[in-house]
Amino acid sequence: MEQVRSQATPQPRPRRTRLIPRGILTQQGFEALRLGGRPGVFRTDPNASEPWSIERIAQLFGNMDVHASRNLPRTGNVFEATSVEEIVIPWNEFVSRLVSSTTDTAYLILNLVSPSEGIRAHLPQGVVETLLSQLPQRTVGLASAPNPTVHLWLGTGGTRSGWHFDFSDNLFWQMFGTKHVLLGDGAEARAFYPRSNCHYNSRVDADDPDLSRFPRYADATLLDCTLAAGDLLYIPRGWWHSLRSLNVSSSISCVFGDELPLSRHAKVILAGGPEAWKRVISDVFMQGLLRHKYKRDLYSGHSTGEFMYRRLRRRLPGRKSIYRLFVAT
Repeated sequence: MEQVRSQATPQPRPRRTRLIPRGILTQQGFEALRLGGRPGVFRTDPNASEPWSIERIAQLFGNMDVHASRNLPRTGNVFEATSVEEIVIPWNEFVSRLVSSTTDTAYLILNLVSPSEGIRAHLPQGVVETLLSQLPQRTVGLASAPNPTVHLWLGTGGTRSGWHFDFSDNLFWQMFGTKHVLLGDGAEARAFYPRSNCHYNSRVDADDPDLSRFPRYADATLLDCTLAAGDLLYIPRGWWHSLRSLNVSSSISCVFGDELPLSRHAKVILAGGPEAWKRVISDVFMQGLLRHKYKRDLYSGHSTGEFMYRRLRRRLPGRKSIYRLFVAT
């Protein structure tokens, strides 16, 4: 009897387009890219400064205590992780773990500059100045940009960011190591299934999307690139992006410029569907007006409810006016 071998019909996948580096970064080249509202990758001048390495960054920070995350998930949606452990650890010990560990996933996010806090006072003297002086982002005038936020990212291979978008433009510099990056147009928010509690994060796992649960993701058009040491990625505000470290690597991000208008946020929230709308209204009331505590997802800031409450307060005179939005009949 002839054996019949059945094969499952392969699921459609989002179409990917390779993002090709554009050459050495210049002010003119960056402005042209930014005006077009599209992402791009630039090469930086390899002779501009001494190459970065895990050893060099270890020497720079010495043995200061830092807050780090370990046991990060290698699979699944990162925002739903429950096993992550937050630790305080000497910098040199953290670096040693990065180099020696073959199974653990650990990540450190260090705020260098922010609009509200400025340069962190606990960092060793001269560290921030040394890093900022060598940022290729200075080429495009970010040193004088209003309210920049600068973060240092350092982690093992296998660490992932998950699909999310930033509220302002982001210039992301790969110091050493390599990272794989996926990007998706902010206009295709429905394809990314925004989370109801944090609309700027996605319910879709970038590495293993479940198209039976999220079928619209198959219609997304993605941009694909791998960042090597010295590469500089421009991510326009509102563009979805997911990053995965392929080995021990470090990066510096500069988020700057005007934020997305409230209308763009509203479109993303609407893309989440009725359940998301109900959740946002509830969270505006509970976390905004009543100031209930919110358990944050991994890598996440304010909930959508907190965010909308803060934005509404800018437009309406005081909490009483916002309260009337909920109790008016």
